[in-house]
Amino acid sequence: MGKFLVVITFLGAMSSFAGDLYLNCGEGKTEDMEEFLASSIVDERKSHVIFSKNNMNYSVVFNNDEYEITKSDQNVGGYTKNTYFGFGWSRQTPLFDGFSCHISN
Repeated sequence: MGKFLVVITFLGAMSSFAGDLYLNCGEGKTEDMEEFLASSIVDERKSHVIFSKNNMNYSVVFNNDEYEITKSDQNVGGYTKNTYFGFGWSRQTPLFDGFSCHISN
């Protein structure tokens, strides 16, 4: 009975991760990234993450290989919005303020 429960638990865990894609953002390029500042599951080729670093707030929206990145300064107010197309197999963004985002499974 114990082995049966272990197998069922393992299969359940595998099915929840199989095929899931995630939007991950962190410092540096994808290959240099040591940890993610934000991560979210991609659903129907769309995802959204929000993170802050120092006095800056970032909102990243992924929609069908296009990224819309909104940046705002907590001290000054206002915001800037940029649009990028992801490149490569991981749909990586160009660096913005030392950060980048990509899609992974």
